[in-house]
This record gives sequence, C-alpha cells and structure tokens, in this order.
Amino acid sequence: MRIPNTSIHRFSAFGFGICSVVLWVVWAAWLNGAQPGDNLEQLLWSREWAWGYAKHPPMSTWLLIGVQSLLGRSPYWTYLLAALCHTITLMCMYRIACELLDPESSVWVVLILAMTYAMTRKAQYYNHNTVLLMGLSLTTWLTLLALKRQRWWIWIALGIALGGLLLTKYQSLIGVALVYLILLRQSQQRHWAGWTAATLVMGMAVAPHAAWLLSLQPGHTPLTYAQNYAQLASGLESVKGLVSFTLGLIKQYAQMALFLLGILVWRLWRTPQTPPVQPAPLNALATSVILHMTLTRAVIMGVIGLVGVRLQDHWAMPLALFLALPLARFVRQRLGAVTVGQLQWWIAVQLLALGFFTLQHQGFLSNRNLEHIERHLSVSNLVTQVEHRWRSRTQCPLLVVEGAPELTTLLVGYSSTVLWRADADPKSAAHPTNPALANAGRIRLEFVDQGTSSNSMFDDLMEVPAYVPLKGLPDRTVQVGFIFPQAPCPR
Repeated sequence: MRIPNTSIHRFSAFGFGICSVVLWVVWAAWLNGAQPGDNLEQLLWSREWAWGYAKHPPMSTWLLIGVQSLLGRSPYWTYLLAALCHTITLMCMYRIACELLDPESSVWVVLILAMTYAMTRKAQYYNHNTVLLMGLSLTTWLTLLALKRQRWWIWIALGIALGGLLLTKYQSLIGVALVYLILLRQSQQRHWAGWTAATLVMGMAVAPHAAWLLSLQPGHTPLTYAQNYAQLASGLESVKGLVSFTLGLIKQYAQMALFLLGILVWRLWRTPQTPPVQPAPLNALATSVILHMTLTRAVIMGVIGLVGVRLQDHWAMPLALFLALPLARFVRQRLGAVTVGQLQWWIAVQLLALGFFTLQHQGFLSNRNLEHIERHLSVSNLVTQVEHRWRSRTQCPLLVVEGAPELTTLLVGYSSTVLWRADADPKSAAHPTNPALANAGRIRLEFVDQGTSSNSMFDDLMEVPAYVPLKGLPDRTVQVGFIFPQAPCPR
C-alpha cells in the first residue's frame, strides 16, 4: 500500500487538530460515570462569586459562573469549558507560529499539541492548568501583536490578558515574568508607553484579589495551599520532584513520539529519502520568544527544583506547550508540509490512543487507582434517587449535605438545590456557616459494604449502588440518611 504524499490545505489539518481535542472531551464525558475531582471542585466553588477560592485565584471559577449565568446551571459545562479552552489554546499557538515561523510549521504545531497528554487523556479536565495554558498562549500572542503593530487597543488587551493570567494560578508569575523579559529585550522606546499602560491595566485587574488576600485570616488563603507545595523538601524528595517533572514532560509527548516513529519507519522502508527542507532563519523576535518560553523556563524550573521545592508533573505543561514551536520547525524541516498520508497516520495514532484509553477506562490494563475508581461513581443515579426521596417527604429544598467528601462534592456539583457541605473544611466550603440552615434538614452520605447496616438515627434511610455496573469495581453501596426539615422551610 502506498501512503499518499500529496500536500493538503493547512486549514484542513488545523480543523482535524481542533476536532480531535473536542472528540477526546466528548468521549470522556460519555464514558464517565462521574467527573474528575478538579471539575467537581469548580462546580462546588461556582455556587458563589468570590475574589478567590480555597486553592487558587478565581479566574477558572469565574468563567464557569459566567457560562452558568448565560446557559443555566449544569454539571456538564465543565466539559464545554475544557473543550473551549483547549480550542482557544490551539488557535493562539497557531497564530504565534504564523508570526514566528511559517504557515506549514504552524499546522505542525497544532497537530503536535493535539497529541499531547494535556489535550488527549487530560482534555476532559477543566481546572486552573487548563485555563493557565489558554491564558499563557493568548498573552504571548497579544505580546507579539503589540510589538509588531503598535496599537493602543492591543496593549490594553495585553494588560487585561496579563491580569487574567495572574488571576488563574500563582504559578503564572513565571509566565508573566517571561513575557516581560521578551518585552524588555525586544521593545524599543516607542513601545514603552504601550507596555507601561499594559502594566497599569494588569495591576488594576489584580488589585481586588490582592486586597481580598490581605483581608483573610492567615492559613485560610489560596497562598497557604501554594506554600504547602512550595515547602522545601529533603534532598531525596527534591530529586523525586525533578524526576516527576521530567517524566511529566516526556509523558506529554509520548504519543507524538509514536507518530514520528511510524513516519520514520515508513520512510526508511517504503519511500526514497527526500532532502531536508531548509527553513528560513529565525528573526530576533522568534528566537527570543522560543528561547525564553522553553529554555529559560526549563532553567527556572530546574533551579526551583534544586533549591528543594517539590515539583509536580503537571508543572511541565506550560513548557510542553511552547516546546511545540521548535519541534514543529524540526518536523517541518524533515517531513515538509503536512501530506495526506501523514495526516492519515496521525488520525490512526489518535484513534489507537483513544481505543487504549477506552480499554483502560473499562478496567483493562489499568492500575485501578483511586481517581479511576471515583470516575465510575454512579452520580446520575445517586442524585436522581436522593432528590426524588427528598421531594416525596418535604417541599423544602435540599440545601445541606454531609458525609464522605467525594460523595458530598458530587451531590453539590450535580444537584440543582444543594448549597452547602455541613462538615466541609471551612477553607474549601462553598458557603460559610449559615445559622439559618441549622433547621434546614440534611442528608448524610457514606460508603458501606454490601450487607452492612448503620445504627445512626435518621428520619429515613436508603441505599444506592455506588458505582456504574462494571467488572472489577468495588462491591459497595452509598447509604443515604435523611433528616427532614422542620416547618416552615428555611429561607
């Protein structure tokens, strides 16, 4: 069989990259019995508007609140936002590559990123890392536009984007610092007023969150969560962190490595070698952006790890994002423009990875870790039965739940009425303690093994299967204890 080597229009390949990411999100949403914990966390926090939340700044939760205000509350908007964020990230990286490289390399950037771990198996996650990648790519693109076109509205937009990036995750300080390094190295005197204005706009965007942080009690701020990860570790733990970071970076590109290996084998066995395409030399701006966003960031992360900060594997995601630029230039040099045959193999690799993901999701070749098991909680059945039993006994809304955190978080995220987890850590509770809820009634959710019973005193008890029917999952049920409210209903 001969693989076609006809070049295709770059927008066709771009469309395949976008559709691939959306497919991964939709497929995971269809397979999941319950959402990943990070998604549920956003659903919990989106119950109220705040200048910050338990672990991170507020931007990702604000975006979810905004979608809910337009479309109504639904637990599935997290999947929608995940797909939207990844799509915007791909579009921004494509535009960055067009500004710095060439159109053919830009298409390779999209296809490479669409095969990374963040946009395949992790594409279903809507969390601060997802929004961080979108914000970082958008900010970098606006930086290039501001330097090249010198329009005031672009500088103002850059300031807003920088502020939004800082309101996403504190780790974004590294990305903002790298953007300023690029500005300092590439800007001329005519740019100074522009990036000064961008800095002022960024400061105004971040100021309310900073004031909110200062108003909180010590130990009850998102900074505490960040500091827990930034605590200095022992020498062995520091090495483990560096290894985890490196493995996280390799994991991002494992699927891409399979794709390139297949192309290499085919070219060696089936087709004559073609001379490499010599790309045009990089200009000063392209060199500065690529070096700062890859090499400088890698050095910073290495130094952070060497001084003892415990690096996490997901901290490699911003570095992996911009490594796609030099990698795409290299692939373009060796393989040329994207051909029909290469795109066919790319699709085959994506489908192979999707099939392997599906098998693991169904319990084959899986290590059955806690995250995987919780993904199969029968949340729709649980919420439906709990709300039906509650409405059969009282007309008051179900407002308060307590019990196992993974179950109460699910119910708060998926229910249309539940507002508060009574026994939640006050640092992560969606709402502060409200005395008016003391007589609101509540339910308690606990895991129990089959055949066991509870001696707790409730107005009513029911049991619901804990997991969707799937071989190998624990044989457990969820016991729901009801304490119904005293009339009148709480307001």
